[in-house]
Amino acid sequence: MSIAIEDVIAGLDQAKNLLSVPATVKNVDEANATCDVDLLQKVYVYTDKGETKLTLDDKVEDEGKEEITSLSGVRLNGIYNTGIYTTADPQGSILLPKANSKVLVSILNMENSYVNVLGDTEKAAFNFEKIGLNGNSFGGLVIAGNLVSRLNELERAFNAFLEDYRAHNHIESTGMVTMGLVGEPPENIEETELNFLENTNITHGR
Repeated sequence: MSIAIEDVIAGLDQAKNLLSVPATVKNVDEANATCDVDLLQKVYVYTDKGETKLTLDDKVEDEGKEEITSLSGVRLNGIYNTGIYTTADPQGSILLPKANSKVLVSILNMENSYVNVLGDTEKAAFNFEKIGLNGNSFGGLVIAGNLVSRLNELERAFNAFLEDYRAHNHIESTGMVTMGLVGEPPENIEETELNFLENTNITHGR
């Protein structure tokens, strides 16, 4: 992932008016990696020499001053460039807060704000070339779909053998021909399902 230097400079310029306020998460839009929040501290928007500004100071004199009580579309990461972070096309990493949890929101302007500090986290998403969790002594995580496919091949082959075995006559050690199996026939093996092997709390891909 790369960020244009122009975006960094623009972000530093905007940061001069940065406000950070506590808030409560109302809901999370995982697909677009944003959330809506209710602010727990009074924030005011006003006009100064034709420029819209934000302040925590309720003593600012402006007839059009308006209190902001909530924000929508708050980004869940602080990266802001020509692209938009989504869980389908992630950039770096992201943490998704739980609904009704407390967060600290940094506000650049009315169009740009992001979660700076999280309280309770619901989910994390990472997009790096390599991720190491507690070393590498266990090797890579299982690709569950491939494992299930392979097991299914073995199960189908074995079940086909059982069906064929049941359908033929068999010679006992006495030389007598018997029909079918002696005793209870073995049961078919059930095919392995993905949710039996997959830990959905930790997912991985490439």
